Amino acid sequence: MKSLLLITAAALSLALVQSLQCYTCDDYTASKDCSTEKNCSDTTKYCKTAVKSPNVGFPFTGDEEVRRVCAVSCEQTEEDSLGNDGPTFCCNSDLCNNRGLYSHSNSLAAAARSFALLILTLTALGNLL
Repeated sequence: MKSLLLITAAALSLALVQSLQCYTCDDYTASKDCSTEKNCSDTTKYCKTAVKSPNVGFPFTGDEEVRRVCAVSCEQTEEDSLGNDGPTFCCNSDLCNNRGLYSHSNSLAAAARSFALLILTLTALGNLL
């Protein structure tokens, strides 16, 4: 029984240190359509979103074109940049590059799932001791 718990705890711990997940699209695409989830390489530190047409007005409707990638490095630019050299956004948590895709509540749901996984791992480890 203890070996089963140890294996479960090890698997859950590995899930916590797995590679970063980002939304990706290879070419500039309507923000709302750039929603492919990707497990990035172990060297990836950032999810990067480059915006091509940021001057879409208020309120934001998701109509801008973006390119989302996994990135080893990322230099964030000013949000009020205009034209083809629009802003670049950098973040470093799973599926954080969701500008124009979903509401903030989905980010909270992802954080809640991560927290639940952490609690399960700590509980399993506590049962082993």
